[in-house]
Amino acid sequence: MSNFDAQRRQMLDASLLAGGLAATSGVIPIDAFAADKANVSLQLGWLIGGNQIGEVVAKRLGYYEQEGVNLTIQPGGPNIDGVAVVASGRNEVGQVSSSPSIMLATSQGIPVKCFAVGAQRHPYCFFSLQKNPVRKPAARRSWPVPRCR
Repeated sequence: MSNFDAQRRQMLDASLLAGGLAATSGVIPIDAFAADKANVSLQLGWLIGGNQIGEVVAKRLGYYEQEGVNLTIQPGGPNIDGVAVVASGRNEVGQVSSSPSIMLATSQGIPVKCFAVGAQRHPYCFFSLQKNPVRKPAARRSWPVPRCR
């Protein structure tokens, strides 16, 4: 990736967060805006990895500071429910890799809202064995019955 593309991507990531923060201004407590900087805590839904590189690089390059955002990235993990942490008010913003968790939360009346996506295509995939390939999403007429030996 060229330097121009990397800088463009970083600016897009920073502007996405800034726009998302503006869209959620009714959700972020007023005391989060102290000393002309918005203190924002970002709860990751999982361990930090390649999907969060935009946020990490933008923070390292000072883009959040330039926009008046003091961003703290909270690590996630297998026992962290990012939706619940944000809904409880412990963190202002969360990041999850599972759309169903957001849909389930809103169906249960939990006041969270998805305001941006980090990837244009989902980073996970479905796969099958080469000897019995699935070539398109369709129902199979009959599945092989496993034999007990």
